[in-house]
Amino acid sequence: MIRAVDLELIYPSNGLQAVNPVTFGVRKGSVLGLLGPNGAGKSSTFSMLSMERARSNGEAELLG
Repeated sequence: MIRAVDLELIYPSNGLQAVNPVTFGVRKGSVLGLLGPNGAGKSSTFSMLSMERARSNGEAELLG
């Protein structure tokens, strides 16, 4: 249902890497949760998956 390959976010204004390249997949009927400390890029990753924020690199696919 969800496939992310080398998904990465770099802020163009200052070159800060907000999300290191991440690869994962979620099958139908599964639940996804991201755990990590503040500033780890969890919200930014979900923002890229929901197309609220443009990704810098990588691919994301939802529902095929």
